[in-house]
Amino acid sequence: AEWSVDIVLTYYCAVLTFSSTTALRLLAFGQNHIIEEENKKHTALLERMEREKNSPHLIIEDVVGYGNASGITFTLKNISENIARKVLVSQFYIVDQNGNIRWNSSKKHQISYLSHSNPEEIRLFNPPIIDSTEKICFNITYTDIFDEVHNCEVTGYFIHEVTIPNFVIREKLD
Repeated sequence: AEWSVDIVLTYYCAVLTFSSTTALRLLAFGQNHIIEEENKKHTALLERMEREKNSPHLIIEDVVGYGNASGITFTLKNISENIARKVLVSQFYIVDQNGNIRWNSSKKHQISYLSHSNPEEIRLFNPPIIDSTEKICFNITYTDIFDEVHNCEVTGYFIHEVTIPNFVIREKLD
């Protein structure tokens, strides 16, 4: 069979058109997949930022105590506009520099909610601190508006001498 120049050019144009269209479709499919993955990462980041923004932020202030920091009382405050629900302050203990627990208490403080406008005063009824290397520790658990449970460790450090502890709240990472 003889082919004229017109038919050969038409054939090659059709093959090139088909090949380039197929290549562009594959390229578009690959790029859509990459964009979808990036979009998922970005959405997860935005969700995490939203949760962090709307999570309660607790601090400990107004710490007072008697001689050698016995009978410590403090105020637990929520400094955000978001309510912490089902707040449980528990597992109080004093630990020495070797990690030995010298005192512990099974007393629990349950607070139905902790908002910006209602700080809660808590008293430990702890014995006197022997030296400034000891630490006062306890746990705080609460639920945020997303029904996520937050578990925090609180450690009270003494600086140079036994007066009142400087409390640090750290959320436990699971």
